[in-house]
Order: sequence, then structure tokens, then C-alpha cells
Amino acid sequence: MKLNFTGKHIILILTVLLSNLIVAQVQDNAQLVLTANLNTTLSLDIQNTVITFDFNTVSDYQNGLGENGENSVEGSVYSTANWELSIKSAQDSLTHSDGQHSIPLNYVGYKVGLTGNYGSQRISTAAENDPVALTNMPAIVLTKAEKTNAGTNEDNAFEVFWEMGTGNGNTNAISLLEGNFKKGTYQTTIDFILTEIL
Repeated sequence: MKLNFTGKHIILILTVLLSNLIVAQVQDNAQLVLTANLNTTLSLDIQNTVITFDFNTVSDYQNGLGENGENSVEGSVYSTANWELSIKSAQDSLTHSDGQHSIPLNYVGYKVGLTGNYGSQRISTAAENDPVALTNMPAIVLTKAEKTNAGTNEDNAFEVFWEMGTGNGNTNAISLLEGNFKKGTYQTTIDFILTEIL
């Protein structure tokens, strides 16, 4: 018996043989776990850690000091996450060196200006135009705006302008002269609190 194969038969036979080889192949597989750690880095830099108001004249006592921005502190934030910055006093008042006398915190006020590459689309300030009275409760002064405020120190630079006894904004309107406080040195510690926000 003679077999007569045509081209179509040969292609069909090769297709069947190859498909059997493909099905019969041995396989092995392995898996790996890919991990991405998105760590938060928050760093606050405050350039000047001492502000001093020297009240010497009747005008100083009546009108206050710092209204023209001469008492300021520069700062910046480096962050890989969105953040907010709060300011508060660590004490309930400015305390005299004798430990017996004090001046209410609301005689001190501050304004915050943005000086870095990021503008108001990335950082919102709650104390830009009018001074905010200092309290012993955290007051948020800088926070994320429309876009992320994560960035470098150059992006997130700011300046805090301090004043005392001016009566501006919501600070105490009674002058230091009228307050008749004991003469001497009064101090409080200011806390800058940097917090990650989601």
C-alpha cells in the first residue's frame, strides 16, 4: 500500500506533532515580593533662636516694638510628605526673672511670610496680613494649600515677624505703659511644631 501525501497533509501532521511538543513542555516558575517603603522625612530649621524687645522710651511702651518687621526669624521645612507648622508658647505667660510677675502672652503677636520657591498654591498661611496673638495652644500658621507642600528647604522657606505691645491684629490693645508692668526681663519659650498631614 502506497501512501500519497500532499502538502496539506504534511502541514497537518507537523502541526499535530508541534502542538503535542508544546503541551508536553515542562514549566517552572518563581515569585518575588517587591516592596516600596515610602518613608516620611520631616526637618524643621529655625535660623535665629532668640528675639529680644528692648523697651526704652515712652513711645516704645505706648506703641510697642516690631511692627516694622525688625524682629524676625527665618525658617524652612524639608519634607517628603505634606506638613503643617504650628506655633505656641511653652508657658502660660511671659514670666519676670523674679518668678513672681508676668505679662499676658497676647501682648506678643506674629505674622508669617513665605520666602521660598513655593507660593500660595502649595502653602497656605493663616497669619500673613494681621498679627496673631501668641497663646499656649498650638496655632497652625502654615499648611498645605491646593498642591502638595512636600519639598526642600529652598521650596518651603518662611519668615516669622514678631511684635510686642503694638495692639495690632488680635493682640492685647492695652499698651505696656498702661499695663504698668514691673520693669525687668520677661521671657517665654516659643515652640515650633512640624506635623505630617495626610
